[in-house]
Amino acid sequence: FQPQQAMPTMPEVPCPSSPEQPPLNITTDTVLDPGNYSSISVRAGADLTLNSGIYCINGKFEGQGGSVTGSGVVLKMLQQEFNLGANTTTHLEAPTSGDWKGLLIYGEPAVSLIKLTGAANSYYKGTVYAPWSACEIHGTSGNTLVVDSQLICRTVKVIGDGDVEITYIPEELYKLPNTVGLAK
Repeated sequence: FQPQQAMPTMPEVPCPSSPEQPPLNITTDTVLDPGNYSSISVRAGADLTLNSGIYCINGKFEGQGGSVTGSGVVLKMLQQEFNLGANTTTHLEAPTSGDWKGLLIYGEPAVSLIKLTGAANSYYKGTVYAPWSACEIHGTSGNTLVVDSQLICRTVKVIGDGDVEITYIPEELYKLPNTVGLAK
């Protein structure tokens, strides 16, 4: 037997034990705690704040204006898509310590699209791990979208007519655990 480095596998991101919440249509300023959500939709004029922790979302997480803010959050998308829209101001940051340090979005195989976009001064910081999904970074006219991330996706497209600033700082991003296996 010769030692051989195996491809690292992604550990399962656990969903909280709380029951799944019905679809949320956010139309006023709202603060959410980590938990299980069937879907989240943020409307114009609403500000959504996510407290730190793991959010498991069984449907779409979408925005049509307003803002979405969260620090120390992990978004586990179980199916459908993540798309906060070009008119939503977004500021999302992954945890800076713990088991999920640096992981911002985890996409299960049933997730079709992870789209990072947003209005002026939008910011995403953390690894997007969605190897079965299409990922898009969409800059909107007159705005700069800042993405401090690594994207692990089936495909990645950078589109739009705005500025996109992508920064890779390895020590701040999620690292798959090292594994060693034996090959015969």
